[in-house]
Amino acid sequence: MAKKAAKTPSKEKAKKPVDPITLSVVRGILETTQREMTLSLEKTARSSVFNLAHDYSTALFNAKPEMILQGQDIPIHLGSLIPAMKIVAGFFGGVGQILLTESYRYADVSTVAPFEYTSIIWGTIAGYLLFSELPDQTLIFGTIIVIGSGIFIIYREAIRTRKLVAAREREKIIADA
Repeated sequence: MAKKAAKTPSKEKAKKPVDPITLSVVRGILETTQREMTLSLEKTARSSVFNLAHDYSTALFNAKPEMILQGQDIPIHLGSLIPAMKIVAGFFGGVGQILLTESYRYADVSTVAPFEYTSIIWGTIAGYLLFSELPDQTLIFGTIIVIGSGIFIIYREAIRTRKLVAAREREKIIADA
């Protein structure tokens, strides 16, 4: 006889009851946001098809991405919005990485590197806010090693540059004398 695995309370999420007033307020805010999106589309539309047939879709998504609210328009487009959101996020993430890499051509490493390391911090914050993920010990330890190594390299290069500049100034003074 096979035993069923008992669910552990730590893995189950405890669902808290939602206050009906809070729920109504949040629902009203989300519906108003969606209506404002619809009005913006109608005001800026150049095609009469948009305004007459309501041939557009408006929706709000959460971070997973799951649709949490849909407008009263033609919903045929909504199935493609989730992949589109992922493509747009990937595109802008890629462009951001390319620009950060290109910045090393135009600025000192000691100037650019702190921006590179803040991406670890922003990524951790985004993971927590969007996906409720907390960093584990391995991530924290690895982050400390990476950031510590970067700070050490920046410090070492700053000292090396100071010594090199001082040596060149001494050579210039001796050559001028």
